[in-house]
Amino acid sequence: MSKPRASATDKTDRNKPARATKKAPAAAHKPPATRARAATITAARPAKPGKPAKPAKATKPAKPGKPAKPAKATKPATATRPGTATKPAKPAKATRPATATRPATATRPATAAKPAAGKKAAARPFTLFADYRQIHVCDPHAGGDLSDAWTVQAVEDRVASAAGVVGIGTEAVDDVRVTIEVHAAPPADDAAAWDHVTLASLAVTDGAVAVLGCTDYLPDARRVQVAPGTWRVRASHRGLAKGPEQIRVQLWPGSACAAKVERRWSPPASPPPPPVPSTRRPRSVKQATQAARRAETQLALEVLTALAGAGDAAAAAAAAELHAFAGAWAEVVPLATALVANPAAVYAGNVFTDQCRLLRRAARELDDPGIIKRAAKVVPANLAARRDACLLRDLDARAPRPERDARASFADAVATATTGKRFAGKPEALAAHCFALASVYGLDDELVARWDPGNPGLGFDQAVEVARALARANDLARAWAVLEQRLSDWYPVDVAQVAPVILLVDRWLAPLMTPARCAQVLATRRGGEA
Repeated sequence: MSKPRASATDKTDRNKPARATKKAPAAAHKPPATRARAATITAARPAKPGKPAKPAKATKPAKPGKPAKPAKATKPATATRPGTATKPAKPAKATRPATATRPATATRPATAAKPAAGKKAAARPFTLFADYRQIHVCDPHAGGDLSDAWTVQAVEDRVASAAGVVGIGTEAVDDVRVTIEVHAAPPADDAAAWDHVTLASLAVTDGAVAVLGCTDYLPDARRVQVAPGTWRVRASHRGLAKGPEQIRVQLWPGSACAAKVERRWSPPASPPPPPVPSTRRPRSVKQATQAARRAETQLALEVLTALAGAGDAAAAAAAAELHAFAGAWAEVVPLATALVANPAAVYAGNVFTDQCRLLRRAARELDDPGIIKRAAKVVPANLAARRDACLLRDLDARAPRPERDARASFADAVATATTGKRFAGKPEALAAHCFALASVYGLDDELVARWDPGNPGLGFDQAVEVARALARANDLARAWAVLEQRLSDWYPVDVAQVAPVILLVDRWLAPLMTPARCAQVLATRRGGEA
């Protein structure tokens, strides 16, 4: 049996009397607080002369003859007294949340002060996501619905309105920078400084207007405080060509009005692709006219002029078209006259009609009515009726005069086509059919409303009809934009045709054709060569 190990106290006080050695073990059976107090008292006693003092825990023994210093680390804390409950530690002060964790400012409804007379209140620019290419300005308590307001025309105009809401169209599904201004009176007209400007009106019932993206959460929308009543809403767009798009929304008290465009933006014409030079010089009329429709105008004109000089009337007709678009009307006269004198040189009668109309245009440009008389004398007798209709008379391009019940008949025809089986599951074919019905019934407004540049069933000829309708409404910029979208879709019906002559001879379209636009036509690959 092994000998019991001595405690630390036994080793230190082995030569002390028995009475002194009984206290150390007793302290070991006291509660923790009592043991700490006992250890402190023991460590504080002075050592007897000639003997080393009892070492305190973690304290060097005192020198002989001097009292031992009490250990600093063993002084009991107040909380260690027997019978006293330990006082809990004071909890650490809660850390204040960082500012970054607070809701973003953009999600808070922003308010703007009501403007004083003659002044404006403007909020700082902010960003909205234009889902479905639109943002909304609305009365937050009205619950407006734009589902039926976004017609093809409204999309092109970039504005739609319904009860309690105005939709503002954007260039793309993307972020847009928005600024809101509240005016006490109509602001100055600075439309010239913006790309596109629209105007609409909004009825406000509860003194606030919200501005938000199409799919944003209305309670979190930006808001401005305004007086209840009817307010005008002007949206001015900038950065439509290259982005990022910026929209300024101006509000001021005013009467109700229909949504309209105050300044229209048309995409800049993309530069035509450089003509691809032919590997071989054209030798025939067919090859030369193909080169012309590939936008190799100069090369084609050289070959066609040479062939016309050799007596080829078809080549003369093609060369006359190129000279007409170049504005060389004196060159047009002998070439067009060669074709009307020999119309059998071409397959389609359209070429004869086009050359007659070019001669009439040349007579006006050159102020020489004799041109028509001289050309009329060489027309074959069997084409006298066509000569009288085309050469001796201008193209009849009067505005259509719909019959009294034309609109009702058109509506019935559209309803029949929509509900019938013929166009079931064919939305593009149905749209093209309804467009044709509008043309038949002579309804300009329906032609414009049903024009859809994304519908492949609506080509160059349909674009001409829409452009005429817009020109009759004096919307010339938009009329050209419609034509420009379909230039490459023009297609000839005869090998001798190289360009859409209708643009130069139509009463409503000819004023659109500036020298720059004529050059753009010739520089556009077209007629199956695009």
